[in-house]
Amino acid sequence: MTHNPMRSGFALLVAFATALSLVVPAPSHAVNVTIDAPCSGSWNWNQGTSTLSCVAATGLSCSPTVSPANPLPANPVAIGAGASQCPGAATWAWTADTTNVAACPKVSAGSSSSTLNLAAPNVTTPACTYKVAVTDGGARTGTGSASVTWTTATTPALANCQFASPPGPATAGVAFPVTVVCDNGPPTNAATFVWHQYCAGCAETSSQTSTGSNTLTLPTTGSWYVWVSVAAAGNNGTGRTPLALLQVNAATTQTSGPYDCGAEFANTRTVPLAWTNGVGNIHAYTASAGHFGPNDAVVVEIAAPSQIGTSSSGWISYYDSPPAPSVQRVAVLSDRACDFTRGLDGAVRAFMGGNIGTINFNTTPNDYGLPVMAVANRKYFLNLKNVPGMCKEAYCDLDIEFSVPK
Repeated sequence: MTHNPMRSGFALLVAFATALSLVVPAPSHAVNVTIDAPCSGSWNWNQGTSTLSCVAATGLSCSPTVSPANPLPANPVAIGAGASQCPGAATWAWTADTTNVAACPKVSAGSSSSTLNLAAPNVTTPACTYKVAVTDGGARTGTGSASVTWTTATTPALANCQFASPPGPATAGVAFPVTVVCDNGPPTNAATFVWHQYCAGCAETSSQTSTGSNTLTLPTTGSWYVWVSVAAAGNNGTGRTPLALLQVNAATTQTSGPYDCGAEFANTRTVPLAWTNGVGNIHAYTASAGHFGPNDAVVVEIAAPSQIGTSSSGWISYYDSPPAPSVQRVAVLSDRACDFTRGLDGAVRAFMGGNIGTINFNTTPNDYGLPVMAVANRKYFLNLKNVPGMCKEAYCDLDIEFSVPK
């Protein structure tokens, strides 16, 4: 047998290394180990079992968001795919869906930011879809998409519309403003107001359309029921107010009697009453003005003196004359003749009483809610009418008594 010195030397080296491993202990410090093996996810070391295993990678979840959510044609849009929309994403690649129409804004080549900024198309569009592919910078990947529709502005349908305050009083032939409010605010100035007018107990007599204006003109005097339907550009549907009773007065350009309260009344009786300082109570009588018939109006014209005391109070009363069965009446103290809607303090002062009714007043503003009669040389008016059907006689006259403020 031929002796091979190389083989003998190698065997001796192996034997020496084996013996050395039995004598020298393993090092106590950590060592780095490199494993050259495929793993599409990440390595996991189980200390309990001293096992090293490969954990497969999971995909990234990605739900991009659109801002603003409902853009107008002139609005640019940002689609976000950052940490809150795509957790863990570190790279982004944006593309436009192949089904997008030509009007949809284009995606710039190489868009790789977490936010895709789209230019305003300046036209309305159908849904435009944009996609993003994300990675965590390693093996984990994900995709997401968002759609954008550029449309014209729309607002909710008008609902529960109503008069902001009781309409009127109105003057025949004179436009007056009315404010209408709805659940989502007042109609815009571009709204179309359609006024529907009913006289009490009648069919609808007329309607009036007013675009861009919220004023109404009623042609004749009397009691009317009105309601308003409104529709504004961009609104889905219309809103409508409930019926409201509206008193339309005769034109009040008259500065002296006799007064005319309109065709609602058979006659208008003017009763002058001179407010004279330094005297007691002053009386005036409807009988001396032609009597107070069942369907008549009475205008008591109170001419204020050239001087009116301050912090003074007075009253004006009416009595059946001669005494008669109780008659319900409406009485309003006003600075306008034929005003049966609002008194001096803006409130209706209707006295539906029996044989007597009284209205107190003051000559200065007060905390009692009393109407104020404070302008010298001015005419004030007590406007009276019978409740329909209450006066059963040929006439139901009154004694008017005015207490001069002290």
